[in-house]
Amino acid sequence: MKIPEISRPQSWTTLFGMAYGAACVVALPLYMKNGYVGLIGGKFSLLLGLGIVGIIGVVALLLLREPLQQRRFRESGAIWLLGLCACYGIATYMQENKYTALWGLFGRNNGLLSLVACTVIFLVMRFCLDQKSAYFLQQSIVISATLVAGLGWLNYWNIDPFNVYFSMPAEDAHMFLSTI
Repeated sequence: MKIPEISRPQSWTTLFGMAYGAACVVALPLYMKNGYVGLIGGKFSLLLGLGIVGIIGVVALLLLREPLQQRRFRESGAIWLLGLCACYGIATYMQENKYTALWGLFGRNNGLLSLVACTVIFLVMRFCLDQKSAYFLQQSIVISATLVAGLGWLNYWNIDPFNVYFSMPAEDAHMFLSTI
């Protein structure tokens, strides 16, 4: 009787990329720190955390001598994103109010750090996932985005399946757009 050979699992790079991508796909749309109030700040913190975890993960993979996906940097679209980050960096340096340029407007968190975190997440997934895994993750993003958009439409028609609106304090109810 021949014992079936157990196939080697995917590389650590691909496994990290899939787990990291799953965290981005699942955690970002569903994370609500304290209901709708403070939603953007909570998601911004999570976005920065995912960026930091991505950097630490890639450094660990490089220290373990795990190969990253061999992709030409110029063809990955990353060159334009890094150029945009450089432009934002120059604009941040030249701004009179550097704090707002770095962190973004109060309550919006749309400054340089947000762009850099999104760029890090893009680069980590781009260079850690093989083509098959990237396609699977892409389909997961499309499905979850469709579900989130559907929830937004339900909220638009005053249908709140997660009971977020009715559990809000009355003084915060004017801020309700949707549960997403």
